[in-house]
Amino acid sequence: MSVMETPRTKQARIIPVAGGKGGVGKSLLTANLARAFAAKGERCVAIDLDLGGSNLHTFLGYDNVNPGVGDYLSQKGVGLSEFLVPVADTGLHFVPGDGLRPFLANLMHAHKMRILRDLTRIDADYVLLDLGAGTSYNTLDFFRVWGTGVVVTTPEYPAIINMMNFVKNVVLRVIVKGIGDNTFMTEVIEQVSKQSIDADVKSIPEIVAELERINPERTGRIRQQLSALRFGLVVNKVRQLSDLEFVPNIRTALKRKLGVDVTWYGSLFEESSAQIGWHAPGSAAEVPRVTGLARIVDRIRQPGLIRNETLLAEAEALQKHLFGK
Repeated sequence: MSVMETPRTKQARIIPVAGGKGGVGKSLLTANLARAFAAKGERCVAIDLDLGGSNLHTFLGYDNVNPGVGDYLSQKGVGLSEFLVPVADTGLHFVPGDGLRPFLANLMHAHKMRILRDLTRIDADYVLLDLGAGTSYNTLDFFRVWGTGVVVTTPEYPAIINMMNFVKNVVLRVIVKGIGDNTFMTEVIEQVSKQSIDADVKSIPEIVAELERINPERTGRIRQQLSALRFGLVVNKVRQLSDLEFVPNIRTALKRKLGVDVTWYGSLFEESSAQIGWHAPGSAAEVPRVTGLARIVDRIRQPGLIRNETLLAEAEALQKHLFGK
């Protein structure tokens, strides 16, 4: 069955892929996850929502010649699926970003709501969203609405801090959307949002506890939404096993400061990341042979099988497999 836009009895799983900063390999990972899903027989659509910096087409081996999200938003009466580009000899389609229609980095609210609505109408098994770097409201909302997504970092300290700040701002966005017109709490949240994740400020559980005293009913709904958030962490461009030692500490810190669980989906070593950096159209059959990527795909497909304590052992085996050390 082809991928198209139509109301479905079973909605596609929509998986946003985000990173706190540029240069961590977010678009590269999105492209290759999409190829790996297709290679496993899943109908997959990858959509470039990195408006203002769209380059997903490059990692899929295509030139910037196809209309995409920018053209979709500039026309009335058209669906997002009308801009699907099939990748040769695969079950994969993609929607380019704003390459042919620049200056769309700051979406209007109506545009954002139109995209959110049409995403639910795409008839596919998985829809991957390549989001922009940073923490703009649009990026946060494209992640927040779906509840479950992938966050990408490299082992470098600035990238790790930016990833943690991204998770923090997704959580704060959930709270802001839920508190209504409480000026005092809005100011508290704004102060927290301006501070880095490693600053000594109120934790999210402390903020939620304050909200509970003010408005228990609204807070109950906020707690429900926060408990539904699922962050899957991928560490990219790993050079050696010691690069992964930060993961348990980061997961503990995010649980304590933000009250959310971050699951380690896996890691990609720098050499293997480079090997999958570009594909000619139709080369998806090569993707499952890249050790590490297939495991990440399996964990997205079956999150209940994840056991975090086994992942470091798997990374060690992966390093030995790739480099013999």
